[in-house]
Amino acid sequence: EGGTEMLPALRAALEGGEAGTDGPVRQVIFLTDGALSNEAEMMEEINQNRGRSRVFMVGIGSAPNTYLMRRMAEAGRGTFTHVGMGDEAEPQMQRLLDRLAKPVATNLTATVKGGNIDFAPRDLPDLYAGEPLVLLGRTRHLRGELTVSGLIDGRRWSQTIDLTEASQSDVVAKLWASRRIAEVEAERWSGEMS
Repeated sequence: EGGTEMLPALRAALEGGEAGTDGPVRQVIFLTDGALSNEAEMMEEINQNRGRSRVFMVGIGSAPNTYLMRRMAEAGRGTFTHVGMGDEAEPQMQRLLDRLAKPVATNLTATVKGGNIDFAPRDLPDLYAGEPLVLLGRTRHLRGELTVSGLIDGRRWSQTIDLTEASQSDVVAKLWASRRIAEVEAERWSGEMS
C-alpha cells in the first residue's frame, strides 16, 4: 500500500550477529527503490540489534528517504549509497562492493587520557582500504593523548596522538555540531530519546 516493508527482512539479516561473538564483521546491504513505511522501527532495530553486523543502505531512484537512510547506515556503522539514474547503478554498486571487499580495521574506539572530548561520531565506523578515519571532537581545553584502537586482521591495534599538537578550527566546530545534531535526530527516530 505504497511503502516498502523491510523490517522483517532487516530482523532476519541481523539475527545471529550478536556483539562479542567470534568471526568476521557481517556486512548487510539493503537496497530499496521506494519509501520505507516503518523507518522508526527499522532505526530502533539497527540500534538495538546491530551487534557485529554493519548495515549498508542503498537507495535507488528519487523516492527513497535519503536523509533517514543515511542515518540508518550511520547507526549500523555502515554507509549510504544513493543511485539516481539507471546508468549510475553499475558503477555505484561496483564501488560499494569493491570497498566492502577490503576491510582494514574494525571495532574502532577512541579514548582520551588526561583530557575530556565529546566525539562525533560516537560509534566509529570500520575503515576500508584507502579511507581516512574522520573523528570530530569538542572540548574546552585541548590536552591529553588520543588513542584510537581496533582490530586489524583479528589482532589488537592502537595508535596514540599527543593532542597538544592539535589546533582549533571553526570549520571542525561546525562539522562536529552538524554530526551531533544528526546523531541526536537518529536517537529520536530510534526511540532512544524523546
